[in-house]
Amino acid sequence: MSAVSDTYFSISAPSEGLYKDRGSRFIAFARPVEREEEVREFLESVRREYHDARHHCYAFRLGLDGATWRASDDGEPSGSAGRQILGQIDSAGLSDVLVVVVRYFGGIKLGVPGLIKAYKESTADALSKAVKVEKAAGRGGVVTTPTGLQYKIIAEGSDVKAGPADTVWVNYKGTLLDGTVFDQTAEGADPVRMNLNRVIPGWTEGLQLVGEGGEIELYIPSDLAYGEQGNQGIEPNSTLIFNVKVSKVGKFVAAPEEK
Repeated sequence: MSAVSDTYFSISAPSEGLYKDRGSRFIAFARPVEREEEVREFLESVRREYHDARHHCYAFRLGLDGATWRASDDGEPSGSAGRQILGQIDSAGLSDVLVVVVRYFGGIKLGVPGLIKAYKESTADALSKAVKVEKAAGRGGVVTTPTGLQYKIIAEGSDVKAGPADTVWVNYKGTLLDGTVFDQTAEGADPVRMNLNRVIPGWTEGLQLVGEGGEIELYIPSDLAYGEQGNQGIEPNSTLIFNVKVSKVGKFVAAPEEK
């Protein structure tokens, strides 16, 4: 977990892993989740899609302190599957993560040591392919989109909202998770103009969610910001927090086609 008391690490998007041994295949699916309802829904979808598999073992851990968790062997010998999956989640220092491992039996029994290795390796493979993101706890009213962007509407604004190619006039403040301010418009300054097709993906998505005259807080994972490259004053793989006030929306008008 992060050294900062109110932050922790998760993954930004689903990933998959694979392990093979003596004809058996172990397919691991890692997925970011925040609620047990999401766990149940994804587990059911995996069971439907891979209905012909012998076992659907899984583990998850949720929240800042990781106090909500479960591990299931789904018929495998006790302790050989679910606990091994959970151990890999913990070894990676993650929470808000579910891993489901689907096993297709190859006709040769692997024994408990073989199963332990298989569930460990398949889970580790899936998690190694995932992008790790830092999350902040205790954000009341925060909504998470399918891309991993998190936002909170401070003021709705009007019904006029920007599209992905529109222009907005904004005042904003950008901070890191530790509160360090890395960019902002000057207090009392006129709004600055931004083209939503020329900013980081988290801005392009987030500023379509609030109306003209509104205010929004954006919690942008690194893959929707500056990623592994970072930027001036921003370390690689940094989560960014923005408070943005939208003063005006300018709608994009395509040039007429020449005849």
